[in-house]
Amino acid sequence: CRSPRRWAGHDQSGAGVDVMAHVRQQIREAIGTACTGLSTTGARVYQARVYPLATANLPGLAIYTNSETSEEAEVGGASRLLMRILEVKIDGYSRKTSGLDDELDTICTEVEVAIMDDSTVQNLVANLYISETSISFANEGDRPIGCASMSWTCVYYTEANDPQTSKS
Repeated sequence: CRSPRRWAGHDQSGAGVDVMAHVRQQIREAIGTACTGLSTTGARVYQARVYPLATANLPGLAIYTNSETSEEAEVGGASRLLMRILEVKIDGYSRKTSGLDDELDTICTEVEVAIMDDSTVQNLVANLYISETSISFANEGDRPIGCASMSWTCVYYTEANDPQTSKS
């Protein structure tokens, strides 16, 4: 198992090196930590786009990165600054026969407050905002499953040759 911020790798000589995770992963994991323990979803937070929809796992959250673009923030060599724009998706799931919309809205409220109040997340990014929320439903089984899909835009900076360290 990897620790939240580091994993053991190997350099070309085969000797072990300690490589810090990409800032993209650090952001995703910090958001996951900030969203763990919320009143509605509790510890049912999965950092994966595939979510186990068993009743025991609901309500819950799936957190994953969807896309990232980069552009030069300064011209220069290998250590030039890059501005990166990352889309983080947070899907909140619930299964209820009544009050489904209300529970999805509550999940969104709790997630928004948790992320915006978390200093670890805020220290990794230069700018962070929720850019879209869409609600969908599936009528499978005895109770419908609802999903509130939140798209978060995270702007952060790294040096081109150091994607493990945020310069935000």
